[in-house]
Amino acid sequence: MAKRIPGLAALVVFAAAPLGAHHSAAAEYDASRLLVLTGTVTKVEWANPHVFSHLGVQGPGGITVDWYLEMGSPNGMRRQGWVPQTMKPGDRITVEAYAAKDHATVAKAHRVKVADGRWLVVDSSGL
Repeated sequence: MAKRIPGLAALVVFAAAPLGAHHSAAAEYDASRLLVLTGTVTKVEWANPHVFSHLGVQGPGGITVDWYLEMGSPNGMRRQGWVPQTMKPGDRITVEAYAAKDHATVAKAHRVKVADGRWLVVDSSGL
């Protein structure tokens, strides 16, 4: 008869939980669809686990479309030269990003040409 260790089962469940909490970028974004978006920053959400930004991009007929852009982690972006004030609402920027597979106006940013003309890498993961 095997000896039961109930605490061990609970430990395994809790240890595995963080693995499922983080998503795979390759599962959500299409690396073969690189977009170049130019527009005006409307909002920046500088928080863990990722920084997100909203970019107003003028579409056909002059209608502004809100793009939701996933960026790197705050710590990862700091290592790439970013600070929370690098990009703010009202800034005109250009973003190279990978299109989402399931959402027409969502993308994962790769690099950004910020308002002062510098190109900054957003996420060094490659996707």
